[in-house]
Amino acid sequence: MLDGSITKRKDGRIELQITTGIDNNGKRIRKSFYGKSEREVKIKKNAWLRQYSVTSDDVHSSMDFSTWADKWLIVYKQNTVRPYTYENTYRTRVEKYLKPYFKQRPMDAITPLDIQAFFNSQRNLSLALLKTLRVILNDMFNKAMDNNICNKNPVNNVRLQSTQRPKEKRALNATEQAKAIEWAIKNQQYDILTVLKTGIRRGELLGLKWSDIDFDKKIISINESVSPPIRSGGVIDYEVKTSASRRQIPIDQELADCLQSLPRVSERVFNCTNANVYGKHISKPLKQMADECNIPCLTLHELRHTFGTVLREKGVDIYTISKLMGHSSIGVTASVYIHNDVEILRKAIGA
Repeated sequence: MLDGSITKRKDGRIELQITTGIDNNGKRIRKSFYGKSEREVKIKKNAWLRQYSVTSDDVHSSMDFSTWADKWLIVYKQNTVRPYTYENTYRTRVEKYLKPYFKQRPMDAITPLDIQAFFNSQRNLSLALLKTLRVILNDMFNKAMDNNICNKNPVNNVRLQSTQRPKEKRALNATEQAKAIEWAIKNQQYDILTVLKTGIRRGELLGLKWSDIDFDKKIISINESVSPPIRSGGVIDYEVKTSASRRQIPIDQELADCLQSLPRVSERVFNCTNANVYGKHISKPLKQMADECNIPCLTLHELRHTFGTVLREKGVDIYTISKLMGHSSIGVTASVYIHNDVEILRKAIGA
């Protein structure tokens, strides 16, 4: 109940307590507001409700899934994540997968059986996408509970199964990487060379400024990332997403000399007005490199993966690779590169 109950505490303060939801054990979730008067606590309560766009008219158990999905997107996601993330991770997937399935079904009528049936019907999707959809649904129902729209979260304990085979991560080996580096230098493809020698992401490559490179100390600082445009419009520039992504990467003299030879036509090292155009622009030299070096034709992201893979094959520890790659946690790095451990151990013991 959002009107709440008002009591006077022993310390003289006024307490206004409201119920914001029901936990998984069926117990009420309460929130309290304190002040010197009833007026003060009511002002605090109303300010909190406005923050989450919750009013007594909004909160009712018959709200349907699609209506709540739209409200959840606007209130909880639109202004809390990057526009590119909002559009591609949240809005598009809600519109494409969730709303067409659950439609106008009342939120409080959706059961764990319904959620499991949904995921069973989507087994043709990748496991990664299924996990993302589970995260979205889980948060939608948690927020619905906070707002008294439903009493339980039916997403708990759902099982995911995918019939889609995981895509194998491709990478060059050390010999192929050396060929690619030699080709990139010879053909002055210094954007490709930078990825091969630093493992930075495409967005970080596009966001790289001359001021981010210390040629004396031979260090590249990653401070910005450029995302593709949303539907229409130009490139959107951002600071990097996490503290782990903001990092310094040492470079060798060879890369430093190559970068220093580039003309400084703008503040950015690799001047490109549109990240999607850059994707098309880079595909031709990548194919040319593969053909002339007789190596697999990889994407720019796979060249980044090559950087980490070759480091691991050389025996570099996971923690160092994680720092260089800008992963959010060492667990992310281990999940990608730990499969190489057996071969590393084999080499170490001469087996």
